[in-house]
Amino acid sequence: MKTPNFTKSEGVARRGFLKGSAAVLGGLAAPALISRSALASSGELNVMMWSDYLPESFVTAFESSTGIKLNFTGIGSNDEIINKLKATGGEGFDIVSPTVNRNLLWAELGLLQPFDMSKIAIDKVNPAMALGEKHWNFEGKGTFWVPHIWGTEGVAWRTDQFTPAGEFPSYYDIWDDANAGKTMGRGHSMMLGLGLGMERLGLMEPGSMWAAYTTPEKMTEVWDVVLAHALEKKGNIKLIWNDSDTQKNGLLNEGVIVGQTWDGPPIALKNEGEPVMYRAPIEGAMAWVDGMAMRRGRPILTKLMPLSMPVITRNGRARRSKPTATTRRFWARMLLGARSTPKTLPMPIRARLWRI
Repeated sequence: MKTPNFTKSEGVARRGFLKGSAAVLGGLAAPALISRSALASSGELNVMMWSDYLPESFVTAFESSTGIKLNFTGIGSNDEIINKLKATGGEGFDIVSPTVNRNLLWAELGLLQPFDMSKIAIDKVNPAMALGEKHWNFEGKGTFWVPHIWGTEGVAWRTDQFTPAGEFPSYYDIWDDANAGKTMGRGHSMMLGLGLGMERLGLMEPGSMWAAYTTPEKMTEVWDVVLAHALEKKGNIKLIWNDSDTQKNGLLNEGVIVGQTWDGPPIALKNEGEPVMYRAPIEGAMAWVDGMAMRRGRPILTKLMPLSMPVITRNGRARRSKPTATTRRFWARMLLGARSTPKTLPMPIRARLWRI
């Protein structure tokens, strides 16, 4: 059996809480979805993904079943994916893992090739996550992106230095004068969080952030209010992050007591015994969807099926997986504690996931 070639760059533990589930699900799809003949001419597949998406158990199963050597490079941000491919003109990597909302950047680069969707069981994917045809069909040439995995952005805090005002934290905690100089967030999504927090406090009409997406005029009207408040409170923000390492360092070494973060970094810290907690806030979590895309220039890749397509299914259950817990029960446990069940998921989590 071959030893997988892992190249891990700094900041690759973006979504550590997925590691356990990925380890369970990782070995399910590769043997069934890739034939030995598909990549026999090259013998290797070069993958650039967020580190927790390809656990070693998956790599081992893949290589033993296909005879193809899997070279894995871990990354810590979407910008890193693009910068690496731009630097090489697309050479060096076969599969990359962009987030769904980066489609316009990739359309301009021209570094990808479309999937043969006749070989992909996209009907088994939750329609809310199957966004490739709508957002990644560049110039009508086909679907250049398929969904792989999803998660959330919410609120993380130091349990030894901060306590939410109620059962759940709020996005507005990041902007609150009470936490001035001790908070962090990501430039664009923390502005959305601010707007949602303002709605809850009565500083904006309920539903304003949703309404902003109805017309350009409404967008300007709503976001002008959010921007004005952000300028007033910007001095309360200590740190703007762009990758997982920045989030971890903020919570551990930079004096941040509460921040709007991805789910993975704070949960990874919690699992390591650090006094850190992560939850979906009272306003509702934001959802991200990461997928897979193929670089152009390797025709043989068109025969490649996605590595883990069964991860997201219509009923939330991974096909052929051994665990009986549904995805919603998994999320309840991760976000609310081990005693939670799907029925105890609060409305913000069940009904107000914002896609970012």
